[in-house]
Amino acid sequence: MNSIIPDKTPIAELPMAKSGDKIVLVGAIPPPITGQSVAFSMLIAGLRDRFPLHVHDISGKVGRRDKSFTLLRAWEVVRSALGIYFHARRAKLLYLTIAQSRWGFLRDALIILLGRLAGAPVVIHLHGGNYKGYYHKETWLLRRVISFVLRRVERFVVLSDSLRDQFSFLGEATAARVAVIPNGCPIQFGTPRAAPQGRLHLLYLSNLLVQKGYLDIIDAMVHLQRLATGIDLRLTIAGTPMLGEDDYNDVKAMATALRNHIRYNGLEDIVEVLPSVRRVMKERLFIDSDVAVLPTYYVNEGQPLAVIEAMARGMPVITTNWRSLGEMMVDGVNGVVVPPRSPLAIAHAAVRFTDPDFYESVSRNAVETARTFSVTAHVDRMAELFASIAHPPAA
Repeated sequence: MNSIIPDKTPIAELPMAKSGDKIVLVGAIPPPITGQSVAFSMLIAGLRDRFPLHVHDISGKVGRRDKSFTLLRAWEVVRSALGIYFHARRAKLLYLTIAQSRWGFLRDALIILLGRLAGAPVVIHLHGGNYKGYYHKETWLLRRVISFVLRRVERFVVLSDSLRDQFSFLGEATAARVAVIPNGCPIQFGTPRAAPQGRLHLLYLSNLLVQKGYLDIIDAMVHLQRLATGIDLRLTIAGTPMLGEDDYNDVKAMATALRNHIRYNGLEDIVEVLPSVRRVMKERLFIDSDVAVLPTYYVNEGQPLAVIEAMARGMPVITTNWRSLGEMMVDGVNGVVVPPRSPLAIAHAAVRFTDPDFYESVSRNAVETARTFSVTAHVDRMAELFASIAHPPAA
């Protein structure tokens, strides 16, 4: 299987932009691999033949991801924003993928304000589903700053209709500036699968954030051993540990806790933990696994690519009704929906897929659902949005 996007977008191969004729794209390029960085790389690949581009990578090469603030990181943000400003002075549009945190907002605010100072209309893209929640948790003063900055934005892009209200704190007039553009599937589509015989191999393929539910899946395996006797059970967990809304301050502590959790439950023989995977290894995991599981309640979740990719490869998915998943998943039709933080429900859902007819029906519907997340449609809609701003229609 060939990926639709490269592992690392070769920025040097992008078309040279003429002065005053380019679009500036600002976002994170893998590594690290996240839904947002993969989507950004996909957008670059799709737009490179349509517009002259300048791509600015803000993936954060200074130190590992954690919750700390350092002067070096602050300087990197300022230096990066000044470079963006230089290019925005000769651009028709500035596009930015935004964060949902205080330090992320301060970086985004600097980029947005410098972009407007440079005279470029600004489009911001929210790949998550918690901006309104983040805003309401901030101090009164910072909420005022957030509102001031975001009122300078030309368009807001969200992933689904259920996320239209993420910027409602700016007032009713903002609603007309919100565009809904679903994710595109960054891998090629597969075909429906035949039901597995005598086995049930589960796959968790996402970054390791506690709120994405990977510990719940491990607990579910304990129940599953009692519910599915005589079945070859396996669980593969593949992803990079990342800090989120939890009690961990260090990714090493997260990795140690994961190993201990598996050992304490006596699951060393049936649970495998892998680092983040790409291309060939990712495809191998899709082939070797039967059901994808993402029981997420991650506060910043939007429209998980992990679910879209698994469905594209014909894998039934066990997930939650969280954020945009509520619009995407139909319980018992294209997957099984479980409550968050419910290992027993995950186990019961997995047992349903030992029924061959049910498995194959869900697999067919999963592929059809994934096809609605076409990369071409995603890029077309983004390009149409950009063109409408960069080339406004005559009055």
